[in-house]
Amino acid sequence: MTDPDNDDIYVSDGYGNRRIIVFDKDGKFLRQWGRQATEEETQKGEPGVFAEVVHCITMSNAGLLYVCDRQGNRVEVFEKSGKFVRNILIPNKSGKLPDHRGTAWWIAFSPDPAQRFMYVMDGGTEQVHTLDHASGKILSSFGRPGHQIGNALTAIRSQWTPKAASTWRRPVGAAASRSSRSKANSKPQA
Repeated sequence: MTDPDNDDIYVSDGYGNRRIIVFDKDGKFLRQWGRQATEEETQKGEPGVFAEVVHCITMSNAGLLYVCDRQGNRVEVFEKSGKFVRNILIPNKSGKLPDHRGTAWWIAFSPDPAQRFMYVMDGGTEQVHTLDHASGKILSSFGRPGHQIGNALTAIRSQWTPKAASTWRRPVGAAASRSSRSKANSKPQA
């Protein structure tokens, strides 16, 4: 993702190195933070370390970075410098960490300037959670696994983007929302 203030590029280098890397707009390395967590660090929710996959990164309107610690079942929040701010927990049912499937897959924010809501794709339950952005509390969830109308598996994997998440207005499966949007946007056949 690119910082709109200075065009710095933030990369979640999670499948190999468990870190965040920052480059300037010309590709020059600036800094990095993060590493593979030990099992003990994962259990404690230690900041700046990642259980396994650093799955996503996005920036809020306030300029904070939200990073998915997928198998750590949390979103870690950082300042642009890499200074840790807080954890937002996305718990699984078993409570076991690291979580093989993981809960924190993708993050998006509501389109209002204050970004009152945060949306997190939970890969374990295959649901989208709506969170209160300020507190990190899960307010509601929608979706369920499957390939039928109203199920979320295929639609969320293929349609999950911050723009798509910010347009979801009601708690229905993403596939149903996608289907109704497609019908609404289609032109009548002559």
